[in-house]
Amino acid sequence: MYNAKRLNALAKPKQLPDLRYMQYTQSVSKSAVQYTLPKTSRIWDLSKPKNRQLNPRQHKVLKTIFNEDRNPNKYEGIRYRIIELAQPKLENRHVHNTCVEIPPEKSYRRPFEKQTAWLKKNSAPRKMYRPPITKKNYTKLSEAEIERFFERLAMVPESKRKKTITKEHKPKINTLPDSMLTSVNHLSVPRKLASEMRLNFEFDPYIIPPEVLNHKASKRTQELAEPKVYETSNLKDAVRENPFEISRSALKYKATPLIKKLAMPKQYD
Repeated sequence: MYNAKRLNALAKPKQLPDLRYMQYTQSVSKSAVQYTLPKTSRIWDLSKPKNRQLNPRQHKVLKTIFNEDRNPNKYEGIRYRIIELAQPKLENRHVHNTCVEIPPEKSYRRPFEKQTAWLKKNSAPRKMYRPPITKKNYTKLSEAEIERFFERLAMVPESKRKKTITKEHKPKINTLPDSMLTSVNHLSVPRKLASEMRLNFEFDPYIIPPEVLNHKASKRTQELAEPKVYETSNLKDAVRENPFEISRSALKYKATPLIKKLAMPKQYD
């Protein structure tokens, strides 16, 4: 019943406790040894072993097993319930007559013909229903027939004629109130620039301020200001451009009226 590894592990002797740790434990006092509990206390009742009544059926089964085999230690360590379940069941037991009768098995299968017909019907892909298309034969009317139709329509009174009703667009707000008119008029006026934001018309771009003349560039700015020199021979041969030469397209170019308009300075009131 038990695993061999589990039994071997339990068969090994346990190690004795180390005496070095046991010598520091305190000795039991005389008062604890000589103390006697009163019989009326709760501890006295709990210290007694529990007297459990054995199941009489289990007790009988165990007795019969031990008497037949004459080896009471054979089932030592096995639970009584497992021993009881291991016993063969009684043959002469009371069984209801209806429980003994086995009902006949019902065959829920369809006949072969019906099954094949159902498979043929459902195995094919379903077709979407589409109404039949009827071709319209358009005929062209002659001029005489068209005139007859117009004469018929002219004979119909105005009360029976179908008139096309055109809905007039009605704005949500017909007229603005006075409170809104004042705010709208105020917002319609263009904004005026403040005195700080206005352009300085007296500014002369040819006058250089002394701060710019006295400026001393750092080493880093001088390094960045130097042009990059490419010492590759391919670039020297490929780039042959005269910086002082003006192209013909630039000489023949004429400014359009839109560019002239955009080039004019803005005028602020």
